Amino acid sequence: MVDDFPYPEQDTSTRHWESDEHHKETKKRQRERKTGKIMFKKKVNYDNIARQVRTASCCSKQCIQCILKISDIFRTREWFLKKSREAQGQFLLNFFQVSRRSKGQNTVYVHTLERKYVCQKAWIFSHGIAYGRYVL
Repeated sequence: MVDDFPYPEQDTSTRHWESDEHHKETKKRQRERKTGKIMFKKKVNYDNIARQVRTASCCSKQCIQCILKISDIFRTREWFLKKSREAQGQFLLNFFQVSRRSKGQNTVYVHTLERKYVCQKAWIFSHGIAYGRYVL
């Protein structure tokens, strides 16, 4: 009885997910993503940043709202996110080397943005990176 039901013949050779070209292209993109040769470019939107600034909190000085301008954050994010993931990582390593200061036995990092001293949370927020990436 089941054999009586008419099934249309399907041509599986034309499916894009089974073609060798598509498979090779997908694997190539995955390799590039892992090695940092390409970075998914995040669209930096001025209105989105303005909305995030209104809800963000950092320290008692309120660096994000009071010290930084939205245009400062916009320029910084745009500049940072244009870089490849590898270049971003190198920038962070250089930042840790250059901004390191010793205060007695403690190590302190000086966070500056557009020649303004800001707290760590404001610096991370301005660059648009996750806190986990900053501490690693």
